[in-house]
Amino acid sequence: MNPTPEGRRAERRMEPDSRTGCWLWFGTTTPTGYGQIGVRGKTRYAHRVMYEAHRGPIPDGLEIDHRCRVRHCVNPEHLELVTHRENQRRGAVARNAYVTFCPSGHEYDEANTYHLPDGRRNCRACRRAREAARYWRRRNEAWDATVEHELRPAGGQ
Repeated sequence: MNPTPEGRRAERRMEPDSRTGCWLWFGTTTPTGYGQIGVRGKTRYAHRVMYEAHRGPIPDGLEIDHRCRVRHCVNPEHLELVTHRENQRRGAVARNAYVTFCPSGHEYDEANTYHLPDGRRNCRACRRAREAARYWRRRNEAWDATVEHELRPAGGQ
C-alpha cells in the first residue's frame, strides 16, 4: 500500500534503526514518549498516522500495540491491532519481564516463583512468610482467648 500524504510527511520525521528495525520518531513527542504530528489542524499520534498510511484505517474498538515495546517507533511492521484489554495485558507482561526480584528482595527464579492463572507471578518465599505469620497470629489469638476465659472470675462477671 502506498503511504498517504500524511504518511509521506511523517516519514520525513523518522529514521530507521538498522539494529532493531524500528523507525524512530524524531518529531514532537508526548511526555510518555509517543510521537505526535499535526494532521489537518489536529494533533495525532505518529504511530497511528503511519499505521493508517501503510495499512489502512484502524477499526473501532481496536488500538495499536507496539510489538517492539518502543513507544516512539512508527514502523507499521512493528504495530499490531489489538483490543484495549490485550494491549494492557501485553504492557504488564513486558514490564514484569524486567523485574527479577520481588519487593522483599527474593529472586524470581523457577524454584521461588509461582504463576497465577491471569499471568501474574508471586514469590513463594513471601507467600510462606505470610502464611506463617497468619498461623502464629491465629494461634496467639486462640491462646489469648483461652487465657482470658480461664482468668475470668466464677459467676460470669
